[in-house]
Amino acid sequence: MQDFTETSQQKIRQILTSLTRSRAHLTAEIGHGVLTAPTLSLHVDTELGVFLIDTFNNGHAMDLVRGGKPFSLRGSDNGVQVYCGGLTVIDLVRFDAAHALKVALPESIHYYQRRATFRVDLDGLADIPASLGCTPAQVAAARSHAVDPNAVPDALVGRVIDLSTRGCRVVFTDQVYPVPSAGIDDTVTLRLRMPDREGTLDLPVMWRFKKHSIADSTLVVGLEFGAIDERTVESIQQFVVSMQFKQRAVELQRRCA
Repeated sequence: MQDFTETSQQKIRQILTSLTRSRAHLTAEIGHGVLTAPTLSLHVDTELGVFLIDTFNNGHAMDLVRGGKPFSLRGSDNGVQVYCGGLTVIDLVRFDAAHALKVALPESIHYYQRRATFRVDLDGLADIPASLGCTPAQVAAARSHAVDPNAVPDALVGRVIDLSTRGCRVVFTDQVYPVPSAGIDDTVTLRLRMPDREGTLDLPVMWRFKKHSIADSTLVVGLEFGAIDERTVESIQQFVVSMQFKQRAVELQRRCA
């Protein structure tokens, strides 16, 4: 299970934007859950650092939050459980011909995901070539350690070893020189050649972990997808589900052999 608190403002905005796009049902909790009310995220304004949520159908809850009572939000984004607390209402505003509550973006969001349900190991199932762009700082650092600085490319070439709608792991071979991780909010481009579609798929990604083996000359990088459109998310999800069915069929054949 993936379970942690996200403090990157870029990622927090992306999570709230995803909740808005999917029209995910949220629950507002007041007084440590003593009082609850259903709501929706309606709009995220990244420039002003606020987001809008639907008004509560509970009059008492509305009176409390409009009076400055802190509350929290709990919901689910594509199977990922999301929670943020310490929220306060700034104002009651008009949005889309109705009222909405204006709330400051939270400083942190806690979420967890049951990996087995939404991630598939592609070993022996599919071959997905990948090219990962590097930041100028990464290229400069890698060249400072390389025997031949001119041989250090601007992108890493490898293959995807597991995939979900939230991100993937990619392995790169022949990595004899160290490559530093990108900054926590640095977004680079991952280019994939999916077996179920023509052309390439370019995705904004952020580094989340890396493992470099000097003995094997391999580098494994964990990547999290940035803001991608709903059609791409659905396409990846369909591919993951098809691979999960294929994986079950392979396991069944092994057990029956």
